[in-house]
Amino acid sequence: MRRIFSVVFVVLAAIAGLVIYVVLTTPPNPVALIRVTDAAGKPVAGAVVKPYALRPKKGGGDYFWEELISVKPVAVTTDAAGIARVVYPYYIYERLETGEISVTVNHPDYCEGRFPRDVAFAPPANAAFWERMAYPLLVLAQRVPARPKPIILERGAILRVAAYLEAPGNLLTNIHPQVTGIGLPEKDFWQAAGEGWLMTRRIEQGTVAVRIAWFSEQGQSYFSDTVTFQAVTGQTNEFKLQLQPGLRLAGKLAATVPRPVVHGRAQLHVFPTNAASGQNDPLHWESTRAINADGTFVFESLPPGKVEVIAICDGFVSVNDPASTSKGIHVPQLFILDTQAREIELAMEPTATCEVKVLDDQGQPLEGAEVGFWPNVTWGGYSSTIFAHDSVNWEDVLPTGLRPDWNKIMNSTNRLFAAETDDRGIAVISNLPTLNGPQNFAVMHTDYELAIDPNLGDRYASMEAKAGGSNSTTVTLQKKGKQFMEPRK
Repeated sequence: MRRIFSVVFVVLAAIAGLVIYVVLTTPPNPVALIRVTDAAGKPVAGAVVKPYALRPKKGGGDYFWEELISVKPVAVTTDAAGIARVVYPYYIYERLETGEISVTVNHPDYCEGRFPRDVAFAPPANAAFWERMAYPLLVLAQRVPARPKPIILERGAILRVAAYLEAPGNLLTNIHPQVTGIGLPEKDFWQAAGEGWLMTRRIEQGTVAVRIAWFSEQGQSYFSDTVTFQAVTGQTNEFKLQLQPGLRLAGKLAATVPRPVVHGRAQLHVFPTNAASGQNDPLHWESTRAINADGTFVFESLPPGKVEVIAICDGFVSVNDPASTSKGIHVPQLFILDTQAREIELAMEPTATCEVKVLDDQGQPLEGAEVGFWPNVTWGGYSSTIFAHDSVNWEDVLPTGLRPDWNKIMNSTNRLFAAETDDRGIAVISNLPTLNGPQNFAVMHTDYELAIDPNLGDRYASMEAKAGGSNSTTVTLQKKGKQFMEPRK
């Protein structure tokens, strides 16, 4: 019995020692003191500061916060001094130290905004010795900042809107205004302003487009014309707009796609013809539909405008718009939907099938590794997403008054261009849109990882992915922990 007790004691002591080691060697999560003020420098209390992205020290791309496990992004409300205490991870992942965070700020009296802010100013651990030694002196000399720059909120223009079907005096309720720069507004963005009227004080200065959507009990979508105006801080703009039924867009895939069509999906964005595109978050509409076995699909009720459409099914993908010269990213086909229903045909081309063989550090096939690609498509000349990945029906989202659950949406399609290796170490990725040149891919496993590509600065591999023929490559993984991602030098 005494021997068993001794063994148990040794095991518990070892576990306790490991816990103490982890606690002492893992840096604590830092707290950024984000100060929010008005244009006069006075603190703004009650502003909701919500983090959504991070960027490492010494530069690099943004990492969406939802992907992290160690620290969840938590919305924080500013106190009486205008301070929001935002907890963020010391490491984004591996040894990539957080240097910048991006937040949205929401307050009922001010314009919405997205704000990147430097939050960690000390050189990273892998910086040169002299750089780390000089930092405290530079802080004392006020040559480098010691805290994030304040976020300055601006007062906005006032916008009042109402809508009707036939008689201007019969105003509708449950209307859904859409405004430039506000794709899907926060719940409190619009306030009731009398029977049938909605109002907001949060319109940014400049040229603004506004349109109203409404959904009947029978599920029919209605839209007003899109009107533009010059927004000036403090000035009121008022619009009472007539609604018309949305327009039907019927489509089919080109005859080059064999029938029956399997696993087909069409996705579109609609941009008003009289509103600026190519800017950040222009006024637009998003929707997606399944493609029938005979290659047809229907969007029953859309606003008029410039319609950008993509489609994918087993073995085929929509070609780039003929006017596009892009070689490194996919471009939707463009159609005009103006005053009446329209039928379109989408030109299609074969997709690629890629076979990736994954080996461990002993050269043996590795089962259970996930191989994933991320071909991109650009929308409206202002944003890009993974092809057919973020499928959202705004006719379903807007009536709820809630924002989509992006994690749920992404999880439902995150295996579109991914596959897991079998007992031979082989993953077969089908239906991959092709590009002129190699495509990057990642390989994930619980115990192994790709070596860091010195040119890409990340754990990616690449291969040619051409339609037809053989597309195959072999990658070798190493045990996790041999090397770590670090800030740039």
